[in-house]
Amino acid sequence: MAPRSVNIFMDGNEDSVKSPIIFTDVGDTIIDESTEIREGDVVVRAECIPGAKEAYLKLYEAGYPIVMVADGLVQSFHNTMTQNGLDHIFAGKAISEAVGAEKPDARMFEAAMAALGLSDEDKGRIIMVGNNVKRDIRGPTPSASARC
Repeated sequence: MAPRSVNIFMDGNEDSVKSPIIFTDVGDTIIDESTEIREGDVVVRAECIPGAKEAYLKLYEAGYPIVMVADGLVQSFHNTMTQNGLDHIFAGKAISEAVGAEKPDARMFEAAMAALGLSDEDKGRIIMVGNNVKRDIRGPTPSASARC
Protein backbone atom coordinates (compact mmCIF):
# COMPACT_ATOMS: atom_id res chain seq x y z
CA MET A 1 0.00 0.00 0.00
CA ALA A 2 1.44 3.37 -1.00
CA PRO A 3 1.68 6.07 1.65
CA ARG A 4 -0.52 9.11 1.42
CA SER A 5 1.34 12.22 0.40
CA VAL A 6 1.59 14.70 3.22
CA ASN A 7 2.60 18.25 2.35
CA ILE A 8 4.52 19.13 5.48
CA PHE A 9 8.00 19.89 4.13
CA MET A 10 7.43 21.09 0.61
CA ASP A 11 6.52 24.45 -0.89
CA GLY A 12 2.87 23.68 -1.64
CA ASN A 13 3.44 22.60 -5.23
CA GLU A 14 1.51 19.34 -5.55
CA ASP A 15 4.16 17.97 -7.93
CA SER A 16 6.84 18.35 -5.26
CA VAL A 17 4.96 16.61 -2.44
CA LYS A 18 6.70 13.48 -1.17
CA SER A 19 5.84 11.18 1.68
CA PRO A 20 7.69 11.42 4.98
CA ILE A 21 10.23 8.83 6.05
CA ILE A 22 10.11 7.97 9.74
CA PHE A 23 13.31 7.45 11.71
CA THR A 24 12.57 6.31 15.26
CA ASP A 25 14.31 5.60 18.51
CA VAL A 26 12.99 2.64 20.51
CA GLY A 27 13.74 3.08 24.22
CA ASP A 28 11.02 5.10 25.94
CA THR A 29 9.65 5.86 22.47
CA ILE A 30 8.22 2.44 21.57
CA ILE A 31 9.43 0.32 24.48
CA ASP A 32 8.85 1.26 28.12
CA GLU A 33 12.38 0.87 29.46
CA SER A 34 11.06 0.41 33.02
CA THR A 35 9.63 -2.98 31.93
CA GLU A 36 12.90 -4.38 30.55
CA ILE A 37 14.01 -7.80 31.76
CA ARG A 38 17.69 -8.43 31.12
CA GLU A 39 20.07 -11.34 31.01
CA GLY A 40 23.41 -9.65 31.41
CA ASP A 41 23.47 -6.71 29.02
CA VAL A 42 20.82 -8.14 26.67
CA VAL A 43 17.17 -7.16 27.01
CA VAL A 44 15.18 -10.38 26.69
CA ARG A 45 11.69 -8.93 27.26
CA ALA A 46 10.02 -5.55 27.52
CA GLU A 47 6.58 -4.06 27.04
CA CYS A 48 5.51 -1.33 24.65
CA ILE A 49 4.44 2.08 25.85
CA PRO A 50 0.61 2.06 25.75
CA GLY A 51 -0.56 2.98 22.25
CA ALA A 52 2.92 2.88 20.66
CA LYS A 53 2.53 -0.54 19.03
CA GLU A 54 -0.81 0.41 17.50
CA ALA A 55 0.51 3.76 16.25
CA TYR A 56 3.56 2.22 14.57
CA LEU A 57 1.49 -0.57 13.02
CA LYS A 58 -0.86 2.03 11.52
CA LEU A 59 2.09 3.95 10.07
CA TYR A 60 3.51 0.72 8.63
CA GLU A 61 0.14 -0.34 7.20
CA ALA A 62 -0.23 3.11 5.60
CA GLY A 63 3.04 2.44 3.78
CA TYR A 64 5.36 4.85 5.55
CA PRO A 65 8.98 3.63 5.62
CA ILE A 66 10.14 3.27 9.23
CA VAL A 67 13.81 3.04 10.17
CA MET A 68 15.04 2.13 13.65
CA VAL A 69 17.82 4.46 14.86
CA ALA A 70 18.69 3.22 18.32
CA ASP A 71 21.54 2.81 20.79
CA GLY A 72 22.01 -0.65 22.20
CA LEU A 73 22.59 -4.27 21.30
CA VAL A 74 21.22 -5.83 18.11
CA GLN A 75 19.95 -8.86 20.04
CA SER A 76 18.06 -6.67 22.52
CA PHE A 77 16.12 -4.96 19.74
CA HIS A 78 15.48 -8.24 17.96
CA ASN A 79 14.10 -9.73 21.18
CA THR A 80 11.81 -6.84 22.11
CA MET A 81 10.55 -6.06 18.62
CA THR A 82 9.86 -9.75 17.86
CA GLN A 83 8.13 -10.24 21.22
CA ASN A 84 5.86 -7.27 20.54
CA GLY A 85 5.16 -8.15 16.91
CA LEU A 86 6.99 -5.12 15.50
CA ASP A 87 10.24 -6.46 14.02
CA HIS A 88 8.73 -6.64 10.52
CA ILE A 89 7.76 -2.95 10.36
CA PHE A 90 11.31 -1.66 9.95
CA ALA A 91 12.51 -1.00 6.42
CA GLY A 92 15.98 -0.56 7.89
CA LYS A 93 17.86 -0.46 11.16
CA ALA A 94 20.80 1.57 12.44
CA ILE A 95 21.71 0.06 15.80
CA SER A 96 24.73 1.44 17.64
CA GLU A 97 26.33 -1.96 18.24
CA ALA A 98 26.35 -2.65 14.48
CA VAL A 99 27.23 0.90 13.41
CA GLY A 100 30.04 1.35 15.94
CA ALA A 101 28.75 4.72 17.15
CA GLU A 102 25.94 6.10 19.30
CA LYS A 103 23.54 8.96 18.71
CA PRO A 104 24.04 11.86 18.19
CA ASP A 105 27.05 10.74 16.09
CA ALA A 106 26.29 11.45 12.43
CA ARG A 107 27.27 7.87 11.51
CA MET A 108 24.05 6.60 13.09
CA PHE A 109 21.90 8.79 10.88
CA GLU A 110 24.07 8.15 7.81
CA ALA A 111 23.64 4.40 8.39
CA ALA A 112 19.87 4.86 8.65
CA MET A 113 19.83 6.79 5.38
CA ALA A 114 22.04 4.20 3.70
CA ALA A 115 19.69 1.40 4.82
CA LEU A 116 17.03 2.91 2.54
CA GLY A 117 19.37 4.21 -0.13
CA LEU A 118 18.47 7.81 0.70
CA SER A 119 20.40 10.83 -0.56
CA ASP A 120 20.89 14.34 0.80
CA GLU A 121 17.83 15.36 -1.24
CA ASP A 122 15.70 13.10 0.99
CA LYS A 123 16.77 14.71 4.29
CA GLY A 124 13.82 17.11 4.28
CA ARG A 125 11.42 14.14 4.22
CA ILE A 126 12.83 12.54 7.38
CA ILE A 127 10.89 12.82 10.62
CA MET A 128 12.88 11.71 13.67
CA VAL A 129 10.84 10.38 16.58
CA GLY A 130 12.57 10.11 19.92
CA ASN A 131 12.54 10.98 23.58
CA ASN A 132 15.77 12.99 23.78
CA VAL A 133 16.03 16.30 21.93
CA LYS A 134 19.86 16.43 22.07
CA ARG A 135 20.49 12.85 20.92
CA ASP A 136 17.49 12.14 18.70
CA ILE A 137 16.44 15.46 17.20
CA ARG A 138 19.38 17.87 17.24
CA GLY A 139 21.85 15.05 16.73
CA PRO A 140 21.22 14.49 13.03
CA THR A 141 21.40 18.18 12.14
CA PRO A 142 21.06 21.26 14.32
CA SER A 143 19.16 23.11 11.61
CA ALA A 144 16.57 20.34 11.40
CA SER A 145 15.59 20.86 15.03
CA ALA A 146 14.27 24.28 14.12
CA ARG A 147 11.47 22.53 12.18
CA CYS A 148 10.30 20.56 15.22
